[in-house]
Amino acid sequence: MKKKIILLIIGLLMGTAVYAQTRIDGGLVEMFRRIIVGTSTNKVTIKQTGITYAGTAKPRPSMYLNASSAWSSLTAGTSGDEKVETPTNKITYYYTPFDGSTNQSKEIIIPMPYNWDLGTVTAVIYYIPEGTTGGTTIKWIVAAVSVADNETPDQAFGTPITITDTIQTALRQHITPESAAITIGGTLAGGNVVHWRITRDAATDNNTAITRFLGITIFYNINKENNN
Repeated sequence: MKKKIILLIIGLLMGTAVYAQTRIDGGLVEMFRRIIVGTSTNKVTIKQTGITYAGTAKPRPSMYLNASSAWSSLTAGTSGDEKVETPTNKITYYYTPFDGSTNQSKEIIIPMPYNWDLGTVTAVIYYIPEGTTGGTTIKWIVAAVSVADNETPDQAFGTPITITDTIQTALRQHITPESAAITIGGTLAGGNVVHWRITRDAATDNNTAITRFLGITIFYNINKENNN
């Protein structure tokens, strides 16, 4: 009885506790079927089958895609990739140079987790500007499309989103602001391959120097804890 009261108090403190009693072989088995934390729309539900999330209670993990994992687009692609070593501490990093006057693109694919909620995502780009010639505004364009099993990969990208950043100091690492919501095109499902295209919008930003693209972080929401 004491254990029952303690469990009930914990359940009530956390949210809504759904309690059940079952008799087996003359004994009383007491259990919680689920505990709900939050409101009817923004909640965490804990059950024997797992943990699920809804509304603003959804966790927001991220994935990082490195420049070395991507390739140049065949149409208006970048010219190649490079490695460089820092002079003092001999740190080697890999990057893709993006031109300062012509739009160029790079692409990468990665499957989305099975517990992705199929909603919009956001992105942050990491780069190193080689100079501030012409101005200090740089723009990146991010677009994505999801391709399902037995679908042609020739699917239309979702609406491209522009990320604008201000160059602070040449040859120092920069991190852009987080983008606006990115809608992924195509058939959305956990486990589907998502094809990303990253473009430097050199035609409209005012910086004419080469910029070294390092990578991109994608933020997304999940609606359950199990990735299956």
